[in-house]
Amino acid sequence: MNRLKRVLGPWGICLAVLLVAGSALGLARSIWEFNPFALRNGATQASCQNNLKQAGLAIHMYFNESRGGDYPLLSDEANNIFFHWQELYPQFINDRDVFVCPGPAGDAPANTFTDKYYVYTGYFLRNQEDLDAFASAYTAEVAGDADFTENLPGPSSYGEEVYRLKDGIERFFITDINDPSGYYKIRSETPVMWEWPDNHDAGHGANVLYLDGHVEWVNYGEKFPVTEEATATLAALALYTPPTDWGENGEYVSDYATISPFPSKCINNMKQIGLVNAMFSNESAGEAFPPLSSEGGRLMCDAESVHPEYINDPIVYNCPGRVASEPTAHFDDKDYVYLGYLMMTDGDVQQFATAYNQTIGAGGDFTGDLTISTSYGPTMYRIRDGVEEFVEIEITEPTQDQITTSDIPVLLEWPENHEGNSGGHVLFMSGRVEWMPYPGEFPMTETTITTLRALAQNTPATTWAVEPPRPEPYLYIGECNNILRQWGLVDRMYSNESQGQFWPPLSLTPGELAPRDAEVYPEYVADRYLGACPGAEDEGEVEHFDDRHYVYLGYAMLNDSDMQQFATAYSAEIAAGGDFSEDLVISSSYGDSLLRLKENVESSIVIDNGNPIYLTAARRDIPVMIEWPGNHEGQTGGNVLYLDGHVEWHDYPGEFPMTEATITALDSIADWTPTTAWTVPRFPGPHDEYDHALCAGNEKQFGYSFKIYANGAEGEFYPPLSTTAGNLMTEDARFLRYYLRDTRRMNCPGSPNAYRQPTVADHSYAYLGYLVYNQETLEQFATAYQQQAAGGGDFTEDLVLGEETIPRLREGIERFLITDIHDPGLSFPSQRNIPVLVEWPDNHGQIRGGNVLYMDGRVEWLDYPSTFPMTEEAMDILTALAGRGPIRPAAPPRESTRLEALSGG
Repeated sequence: MNRLKRVLGPWGICLAVLLVAGSALGLARSIWEFNPFALRNGATQASCQNNLKQAGLAIHMYFNESRGGDYPLLSDEANNIFFHWQELYPQFINDRDVFVCPGPAGDAPANTFTDKYYVYTGYFLRNQEDLDAFASAYTAEVAGDADFTENLPGPSSYGEEVYRLKDGIERFFITDINDPSGYYKIRSETPVMWEWPDNHDAGHGANVLYLDGHVEWVNYGEKFPVTEEATATLAALALYTPPTDWGENGEYVSDYATISPFPSKCINNMKQIGLVNAMFSNESAGEAFPPLSSEGGRLMCDAESVHPEYINDPIVYNCPGRVASEPTAHFDDKDYVYLGYLMMTDGDVQQFATAYNQTIGAGGDFTGDLTISTSYGPTMYRIRDGVEEFVEIEITEPTQDQITTSDIPVLLEWPENHEGNSGGHVLFMSGRVEWMPYPGEFPMTETTITTLRALAQNTPATTWAVEPPRPEPYLYIGECNNILRQWGLVDRMYSNESQGQFWPPLSLTPGELAPRDAEVYPEYVADRYLGACPGAEDEGEVEHFDDRHYVYLGYAMLNDSDMQQFATAYSAEIAAGGDFSEDLVISSSYGDSLLRLKENVESSIVIDNGNPIYLTAARRDIPVMIEWPGNHEGQTGGNVLYLDGHVEWHDYPGEFPMTEATITALDSIADWTPTTAWTVPRFPGPHDEYDHALCAGNEKQFGYSFKIYANGAEGEFYPPLSTTAGNLMTEDARFLRYYLRDTRRMNCPGSPNAYRQPTVADHSYAYLGYLVYNQETLEQFATAYQQQAAGGGDFTEDLVLGEETIPRLREGIERFLITDIHDPGLSFPSQRNIPVLVEWPDNHGQIRGGNVLYMDGRVEWLDYPSTFPMTEEAMDILTALAGRGPIRPAAPPRESTRLEALSGG
């Protein structure tokens, strides 16, 4: 943890999460969204991740009922590193397709209970030593009478045996019973089931299910079990042959008129609802799915049946595509329709409407079957596990297949949820979710939708949620979004180590709505520029965290009224010399105090106004940090960080907390002056914004990759420079394969040299690799570089020039610049002035200048000539070292860009 905290400032662990999760990568990510290859990978990765989540729930239900809490048995079939199929199917999971990953091309095998896509060992394996012991014991077992009911002989890293997985096994490894974090650490780091790292592309990476139930994407080579050695060990046991081709379409196919984030979010919501239904069925009498609500006109499951026992956040019943009619999550049929009964045709739905009205008139008891004619008999069955067996197939029609759970709809979207896309997702009983155009096949037919709409008194949507504005080149919206995500991780790390799991307290400086500087710096964040939004004009050195660009709230507030009460309580606390370490005693929308932010603070918030308990605030409703709405020129609004870690753009004035009342209340107590100047570069003439943005995006991706590489490297070094003299780029194979992965990032499409030379070269960018931050250090580096290149070109160590040492880039290198160890203000100099990657200033024709990646992760455009490293003197040295000609004179603008070439089109 301490190492991760050191690395964090200001990118570090957040960037690892961003890369692994494939979530927003700010400007760099948004610009590359057009790449169909990346879109396909992201789709299949998400689908396989959901498969693992479902497997995790099935495993959880299994060990809840097994003697001793044992996990499912490993198959006794030789070379099948997977659980025995009868362990989970059909009692705990009834859809075999859960074990099919749609990444590799080709049909799935008839028997999907194999290790073709996923690996399950059933044993407690923490590292390669444990895996080697397992492999040896496994080989011996399958050579005889395979028995995987007990521990296997070791030795392992933790003893003389390899333990079989069971619930609570992590307790055997707790060394300090007074430190509960050890328990959670073991659970969150012990793999249970994972993908082959070739599922989505050769050596791409894998989703891993861990002991605590979470699923995490791990890049190949990053950590156990997704390492080259672990994969080779398991491949030998499984007789595994990697795929050589991958499907173009995953589950999240681009059937939509436009690519939007909302359809995929609705898919995930519906998958979660499917799991809720399955868990409810597993524990209910008769294995029935949740009953319909007894409230007339509410075609949704009964809220008290599933909340909070089976689902603790009702936000999954909201589709983010349409504008929310209520600010809070709700169990109703405004976005989705829950059927609750077995309906296979339009006629069944019309019969259901008749029976539904009769049942509502009689009190609304939907716990039993409905006595009414259907397409399959005289009774309409309530959906339950095995209900498909009640549907009789006409035996005189041998070509008709048996009805399966994949044919039975359970939940469907209203067909107007997504602007410009007529249709909706349908959740089937098997757990699969399918997009169906409207009008189309059942249940997305005009007859069925009209019938259900009449029952639900539903009005078609006419307004929809607006996707947050895409980060235009150089407007920095995406960068500020990422900064807030990093703050979410800083807050969470602080909470993990604080007594009571509180988030950082507010600053004691009056009018400064920021985290208390000494509480988070430098232990949790090493660069104070994390408090600065690059959209607003730079105001000089940041000496402490302040509220010039972001507001940190520190307390749980749900609406404008809470915010106004906070302003009053804040002023009183400051006047009384308070320290903001306790709750604020003042009336709020949820009680007689404003609660200080901490983990699970939402569980203490009960809205006592007659609303049901399920309207209790969710983590995603509680804002933590807010951008001032003037940070970005031409964009009135800002990013908001919520308690659950997600960041969302809000227009201003708009919804809470970006309302006029809230911003005015915060303005009244904050030492804040509205922004009037922004850092949008003014180019001297016409320019191709895609070329500029793509080249900047490439550098951002390099920055992410450098940080993640350093995090796992001995000494936390950045990749070494190429051993080829005159190539100011890295050729480190591990970096290129596992961390950068797409060497096209080395090409700036504006550069006339791009695509004419080998990709892994310095034709578009110059990588420095050493601590070079002004002309003097560049000159020293140049001399030392030439000497080292002449002596064999080993750039894995610091360079020595006489009595001077030029340090190789590594995390924490800014400490080499400390001039006074007794001055805490100089203890951690900023990384923002240390360049790492520099664009050649003639990449963009008539536009003289280039993007520069700095060590803090930001990318800045510098005109040429201007400041270091974009000076004539610096470029003379760098071009000579790179063996290329001097900076070319301005060329006339091109007629077209190479955007198509960069995207592979």
